[in-house]
Amino acid sequence: MMIEEQFRYDATKSESDNFNEWHLMNTDERESAGQAPYSKDMARRVFDQLRSSGWLTTSQSAGDQEKSANS
Repeated sequence: MMIEEQFRYDATKSESDNFNEWHLMNTDERESAGQAPYSKDMARRVFDQLRSSGWLTTSQSAGDQEKSANS
């Protein structure tokens, strides 16, 4: 069984770096499902919409992760 990687928005990276990482992951996911990848413009619109709606999960800091693990 393959575990799928989930994109996490990294606030320590630039908006552009986050978008590029998400777009690569989304393209791989769409292609593996037999779907055509989004164009760069469409991908940007989807990414912006997901980000503004709160669907993109933000990476936790190491301290936050340790607190969660110890809870």
